[in-house]
Amino acid sequence: MLIIRGVNVFPSQIETILTEFPVFTPQYFITVDRKNNEDTFDLDVELRTEYFSPNPAKQMPFIKPLYDRIVSMVGIKPNIHIKEPGNIERSTGKAKHVLDKRTILTDWK
Repeated sequence: MLIIRGVNVFPSQIETILTEFPVFTPQYFITVDRKNNEDTFDLDVELRTEYFSPNPAKQMPFIKPLYDRIVSMVGIKPNIHIKEPGNIERSTGKAKHVLDKRTILTDWK
């Protein structure tokens, strides 16, 4: 579980949402970072080969419904990035779907 902007986010929620859209593969990667004292939530997803186009304008119709579904189910606005099919790293064994780049300040004065 991640806490992003005060919202509990489970990677399994993202996976479940992706399975609702046949245009996407089940592959995804979440990157959480902090910029200007605000958490960022970036989501890399893959379109299936038959739907992928290198033209970003042709990808937009797929992003909006996914974005809306994530906002309604999870309650947080992601920055969605579509990657070429096969571009998100596959792992053997337990899959790694999250990279949290936030640093925690431990030196209070």
